[in-house]
Amino acid sequence: MRKIAPAFVAVLLAASAPPAIAQPEPAARLTLCRPGPEALGADPDTQALSTATCPYDETDLAGRIAHLIERALGTRMEHVGLALSFGLPGIKPIRSERRMTAYATMASGKDWKMLIAVREAAFPLGDDHPAVFETGADPRRLVELDKLDVEINLTLEISNGATGPDGCLTAARLAAAAKSAGWQDLTTLSQTFVTDGGPGYPLYRGPEGRIMTFTLDRQEGGVPTAKDMETSCLRKVMIATGANTPEGLKRRTLPVP
Repeated sequence: MRKIAPAFVAVLLAASAPPAIAQPEPAARLTLCRPGPEALGADPDTQALSTATCPYDETDLAGRIAHLIERALGTRMEHVGLALSFGLPGIKPIRSERRMTAYATMASGKDWKMLIAVREAAFPLGDDHPAVFETGADPRRLVELDKLDVEINLTLEISNGATGPDGCLTAARLAAAAKSAGWQDLTTLSQTFVTDGGPGYPLYRGPEGRIMTFTLDRQEGGVPTAKDMETSCLRKVMIATGANTPEGLKRRTLPVP
């Protein structure tokens, strides 16, 4: 697995990020997706994974992800808002701890399948620190959301041999949405933070500790090119927000290489 240098966190959460863009919360969307059977995981500490079947196609999915990228620049996202973004009946918790809660669901549509996961956590983890969640089947926050680090991961399944833009969802449209919304593109610097000689990746920075990365299924060079963004299949979108705490501020103000 590719190792990321500590300096990677520095650039992503640096204090020189562009100012926040205020965006109103959109009206709650109608639940479009129908819940399916739960899928049991191999980890005994993880609860069963919920599933959902949605009526829309990959083109609609791309639009929903693009809208999420725009909203995430100025809104602290959590599992309820994430579910509404994709028309889901909800995203159930799969792990509940005193200082971390993880939610996930496997959603599928006409021509796509995607694991949707969100983690809310207070660092450092461990029972020797005050609880920030009331644990259980329906965890409850004991602190405000802005006191937590939040990480969203959207992981797409890709058919063998698929290529974009016709055979799969590519990063080009999402990159355009990120640029239009005001995310700062740091892709050309991304390989600097890879310690094992691996390739760089699409990398974006927003205000208040927000970062976003895309994972492509393949690329030709050390840093993704416009051609890679247009033809490689998108594997994952990761959006993370640092906590608005002294510790979170420290993570955001580490030196920039």
